[in-house]
Amino acid sequence: GWLSPAEVAALTPEIVRERVRALQPLVAAHAAASEALGYPHPEVWEAVRATGFFYHFVPKVYGGCEFGPEDFFLTAGLISQACPSTGWAVTFCVEHNWVGALFAKEAQDAFFAGGRYFIAPLVSTPPAMARKVDGGYRVTAAWKWGSGVMHSDWCMGMAMIPGEGDAPPN
Repeated sequence: GWLSPAEVAALTPEIVRERVRALQPLVAAHAAASEALGYPHPEVWEAVRATGFFYHFVPKVYGGCEFGPEDFFLTAGLISQACPSTGWAVTFCVEHNWVGALFAKEAQDAFFAGGRYFIAPLVSTPPAMARKVDGGYRVTAAWKWGSGVMHSDWCMGMAMIPGEGDAPPN
């Protein structure tokens, strides 16, 4: 599923989109199985990985494509036409590389290590609670679900720190 640096460098939004378009019959053929599983069928997941779509928002400095949002939506729509559930899970995982690119450099160095994308659900409900401890925070959470979690190597979770960041009065 991982592409070589040369393969990623050769990608264009059009190439990725054509590869995804070619997968529509496979995605559609596994739509019922994906629904039953509650996540994209493994054969579909691996086929999407091979298209290069997961590199879409990875910064070029880390060996990614750094393509724009319009191309993302065009490509995402092709997957969703074949299976909306698969489209949801795949596009969340692709898009979270954009979110990761907004983090501090140290986090990006970890996320994109080795010129790869990362898979990370972004979980927010119910929000976790965090409390300060020596050297950082201790987070207590019981998140219900995160799209893409079964393929993840990271998890981005929202946590609240009681007493900090309370909404200002109106």
